[in-house]
Amino acid sequence: MKVIVITGTPGTGKTTIARRLHRQIKGSRLVSANEIIKKGKFYRYVSSDGAKVADMQKLSYALRNEASKPGRGTLIIEGHLLSDIRIPGAVAIVLREHLATLKSRLLRRRYPISKIRDNIVDEAIDYCGVHAAQNYKKVYEFMSDDTKIVKKLMDIAEGNYKQRNKQISLLGELLDIIKEDRRYAI
Repeated sequence: MKVIVITGTPGTGKTTIARRLHRQIKGSRLVSANEIIKKGKFYRYVSSDGAKVADMQKLSYALRNEASKPGRGTLIIEGHLLSDIRIPGAVAIVLREHLATLKSRLLRRRYPISKIRDNIVDEAIDYCGVHAAQNYKKVYEFMSDDTKIVKKLMDIAEGNYKQRNKQISLLGELLDIIKEDRRYAI
């Protein structure tokens, strides 16, 4: 079975892209890390801002178990925590987003300013990409507004993607956001 992990900062389009890819790959299965956490009640505690903090060991075990189930086809797993989990044999896709777009999406979701700031900084420093590179042998980064992203992901799933992975830097965008509103400064 082929395993494709789609990860990235919250608001980068993981769920949308994963669903589109799932519809394109016949016989594929789509698993949400967040749904696994909810179903298994894999929480360690609730943080001061009310966020439930996942038990990464339990999540890792559940996802590895899911990936080791016998079967053919492609397993697509999506979630922002996947860059910090090693799933043997999986290919990692890191979705990136321009910081102004990310900020707008998180504001619409009514994230607190502190959480938006944390996610924008994580995106600017490529937290998910750096950590995915430590946990997966093959890692590809794409801007989520890439008009050919699903085609590229299909090629990756089929083993036909030959383009070299490019580093994406968003640090300049972070400076622009901080200049506009000091609340986003670290």
